[in-house]
Amino acid sequence: MDSKLQEKMELVHEPVKGYRTVFHIAVAVALIYLAWIFFR
Repeated sequence: MDSKLQEKMELVHEPVKGYRTVFHIAVAVALIYLAWIFFR
């Protein structure tokens, strides 16, 4: 197939409510844990 004729496929889904908040909390906990390991 000619790559110029192919359309870009995109996965579309509804966002999960609260996912972003949980993600930020998990990253913050991971960073605090790493800081605790390095500076104890």
